[in-house]
Amino acid sequence: MRQSDNAAPADLDDLALAITACRAGGEQAASHFRKVQAVNKAEGGDYDPVTEGDKSAERAVRAVLEAGRPDDDILGEEFGFRDTGSDRRWVIDPIDGTRAFVCGTPTWGTLVGLQTGGAYTLGAAFQPLVGDMFSGDGDQAFLNGAAISTRKGADMDDLRLATTDDILIDEPYRDNFQALKAKSAITRYGLDWYAYGLLAAGYIDVVFECGLQLYDIAALVPIVRGAGGIVTDVRGGQDIGPTVVAAANAAVHEHALSILNR
Repeated sequence: MRQSDNAAPADLDDLALAITACRAGGEQAASHFRKVQAVNKAEGGDYDPVTEGDKSAERAVRAVLEAGRPDDDILGEEFGFRDTGSDRRWVIDPIDGTRAFVCGTPTWGTLVGLQTGGAYTLGAAFQPLVGDMFSGDGDQAFLNGAAISTRKGADMDDLRLATTDDILIDEPYRDNFQALKAKSAITRYGLDWYAYGLLAAGYIDVVFECGLQLYDIAALVPIVRGAGGIVTDVRGGQDIGPTVVAAANAAVHEHALSILNR
């Protein structure tokens, strides 16, 4: 999985390039952790924080991708879209979990995904403080270079459920989410992207989120799918985002959808 750290970006395959870019961004973000103040970039009553860590991390990711794939499109949360006319688009979330970052909790991470013709091709997700690097290409998934898979034998009475915050769940699904929670053994909050990585590694069974953007999910879909999981929107379709249901297997996925949509 891990190629030479001395290899030039142009010499790396796509997944190795994503990992290299993700590591560069995560390490740059980590250098700002617990040292910076957030600025609210939203208008009105919303709060959408951004820090210098977000910006410097995205610059680091872009530098690797631009050196390695100069003809590809790049979409980043902080610096927008570089349109080259390619059908290949790299998608960057420099710090997924900026609220966690601002609050000093080590559950944020840097995400780098690749879409080809709009399809989710591969992704990498890195938490530099813990040292967890998740990666996947839709067929395989890895944690720190070792193959991982979702939990296959989960009993429906022993499900592990996660969402970032149930206040972020859209109104039509709030009561149904509580019903899903009541049928789950454990519910965890505040994990942001990490919940998807832990699902891929077999520790969580289902994640439900609303209000996600492309950069929140592009890197995570191929990781979960590569580990044997399923990712759809809340209706079971492929229009992933703003709603996302990720599940460890088909039975868990069907169970979650049946409750969320009842």
